[in-house]
Amino acid sequence: METHEHKDHEHKHEEHDKHEGINIEMPAEKKHVSPLKLYKMIAVVAFLLLIVIAFSLYTSYDINTAAKEANAKSLESLRPAAIEIISIRDKTCSYCFDTDKLLPVIKQSNINITKETYLDYSEKEAKDLIKEYNIQKLPALIVNGEIEKASLPGFTKTNDASILSQINPPYLDLASNKIKGLVSATIINAPNCESCFNVTTALDQLKPIIKITEEIKLKSSKNEAQDLIQKYSINLLPTLILSEDVFEYQQASKILEKLGTKESDGSYVLRSLAPPYYSLLTSHVQPATMFLHIKEY
Repeated sequence: METHEHKDHEHKHEEHDKHEGINIEMPAEKKHVSPLKLYKMIAVVAFLLLIVIAFSLYTSYDINTAAKEANAKSLESLRPAAIEIISIRDKTCSYCFDTDKLLPVIKQSNINITKETYLDYSEKEAKDLIKEYNIQKLPALIVNGEIEKASLPGFTKTNDASILSQINPPYLDLASNKIKGLVSATIINAPNCESCFNVTTALDQLKPIIKITEEIKLKSSKNEAQDLIQKYSINLLPTLILSEDVFEYQQASKILEKLGTKESDGSYVLRSLAPPYYSLLTSHVQPATMFLHIKEY
């Protein structure tokens, strides 16, 4: 009996010792957040979230707007310029430059011609337009509409329109009421020189760019030829004399002036010839032995 009680006592001490070795911590008391403070926190978070959403929407809108504007500008640049054309001409001038030849060229320049009007310069509307835009030559082209968008070489902007300023001859000069650019050609051939420089061939080469309305061929022995030889101090034959309107053709006249002279009456005289040619000073033919062009003065 005593032995059993002793063991029980020892067992209790062991359990007590075990309990003493365990450190048991009690949970801390939870802190309660007041409803007002919680509401404020939620409000701040919601406000910040709204700012983020608003910024994202603004950035997205700004990018989309810029893209749309760039796309609109690109499409606008590709859109043909819409213009209206008024053509004023002298219907009696069959030689005059045909402005209708310019229309296909204009249409190829990303331009949409929405209206074409044709007027004779004798009509009142034409006279009013001639005065309004100070037009000096006919035919004339007046372009209205999107002239800032349209690219029109050879046109000059005047007031609210573009006017064709580079008109090829022949044309009607309104100041003198005369057709400019009609050229008369006179050829004086050398006597007894079939092999001499062929002036007729040279003239034929000019015809596509110069309007030759009259062509006269003279033998040097004729009185009319002698008068011209004396008048222009011609020493070499054959020669070519062109009336003053040849200088209306600016590009052609620049080349011609290198081969001849402009006379006091406005006429042009060919003076630079390749041999063989006939010299009026020696009354002999210069054979084609020298590969030089001789220019008389």
